Amino acid sequence: EAFLAHCDVCHGIDPSGNPGRFVGEMFWGVWGDDALPDLFKKIQGHMIDNGAKPATDAEYADVLAFLLASNEVPAGQTELTAADTSRISMIRKGGPAKAPVGAVVMVVGCLAKVGDVWQVTNGSQPVRTRATSITADLPRAEGLEMVGVPYPLEFPLIRLDPMLGKKVIARGILLASGGINVEAVRSLGTDCPK
Repeated sequence: EAFLAHCDVCHGIDPSGNPGRFVGEMFWGVWGDDALPDLFKKIQGHMIDNGAKPATDAEYADVLAFLLASNEVPAGQTELTAADTSRISMIRKGGPAKAPVGAVVMVVGCLAKVGDVWQVTNGSQPVRTRATSITADLPRAEGLEMVGVPYPLEFPLIRLDPMLGKKVIARGILLASGGINVEAVRSLGTDCPK
């Protein structure tokens, strides 16, 4: 109902009752494996006033729930709310896709220095992020499993020495070499096993 009231004028519903270009690979290619807050904020910040009264957070959450249902994401046990989105990640059928080269990603692992190269060792798989800062990535970082992937940190313009040997979150652009063009690194406060 919220999609019809606020989005249909510009985006339309196809004959099968789905939101057209927001279904299937067009949706998953852009939003796959992202956190719901990123998509929620996009909907909230870009919904154009079509002459109807402004949408509420509950209506934005209904639009998001409609998009998820249209993409065969199983419904939860309770109605989706704006507050819920910070605790939920989307994963496509068949499991998460690899983050593409050039995407802004975050990884969690142990900060080490190998020769002159800073690295995240024992790292998680890279996860695409659209959050505006590493601080906003912290809640998602807590759930990332360290699976042994090393990431050379390219062009770190921040002082990393104090975090040596600590579990960290690193954020930046995923490079074709497998490294990360570093935007930010933050300690998660725990020592890594030696």
